[in-house]
Amino acid sequence: MNTTGVAVVGFGTVGTGVVRLLLEDAPDGYSRRLERTTGRRIVLRHVCDIDLVRSRGVDVPRALLTDQVDRVLADPETTSSSRRSAAPASPSTS
Repeated sequence: MNTTGVAVVGFGTVGTGVVRLLLEDAPDGYSRRLERTTGRRIVLRHVCDIDLVRSRGVDVPRALLTDQVDRVLADPETTSSSRRSAAPASPSTS
């Protein structure tokens, strides 16, 4: 079975819902429901947010939590549509 590591950047309302979906029915670290639906093991590798203290009503293993987006982007086991720097874009000069 192919495995895809994912990260959630932003742990507000939407991010919390995504994390809840990824962790439900996941005794081995991946959601069996998503595996049946996608044909892949989707493993939550990181949850990144600036506020790691606030309760969101979902139990996330401490090892998955980070406030360092560069750590997420540098993880070769996490699929990303972009590996570029997390620095803000420069303002347009035109």
